[in-house]
Amino acid sequence: MDTVKLPLPLLALILFSLFVNSCSATRPAEKEIGSPAAENLKSKSFQTINPRFLGNWVSKESSAVFKIREIDGEFSIDAWDGDDGELFKVSAISWSEQRLKAVIVMPSTQYKIQIELAVVDKDELECFYSGDRFGKAIWYRRSVDVY
Repeated sequence: MDTVKLPLPLLALILFSLFVNSCSATRPAEKEIGSPAAENLKSKSFQTINPRFLGNWVSKESSAVFKIREIDGEFSIDAWDGDDGELFKVSAISWSEQRLKAVIVMPSTQYKIQIELAVVDKDELECFYSGDRFGKAIWYRRSVDVY
């Protein structure tokens, strides 16, 4: 039997394809077609991210900075204190085409708020917040670069 030598890029592509196929074959049963989890995944794939939320945002009322971006078709929010760099915990991100919502916790103080963002114009968001404080603030786009 003769040995076939494949170019390295082709070999890498073949191995990657085998890996991807083996991963998809080992998905948990709850994601099989027809299951509730599969229906949730299916409905998310038809939603469209509103690009007007994307960017780096700051407010005159807060030292916090938000980086809102799209990862794999869903919103991702990074948040931190612009003064000392403390990273906030962001959870429960949800959205419709008009509102982006999340829960934000400052670990050092356990200060917790629920935010609801709405687009005002191209470079402005209105933020309604509740929890440890209640109110409304305007957030301004500092940059569009979110990578």
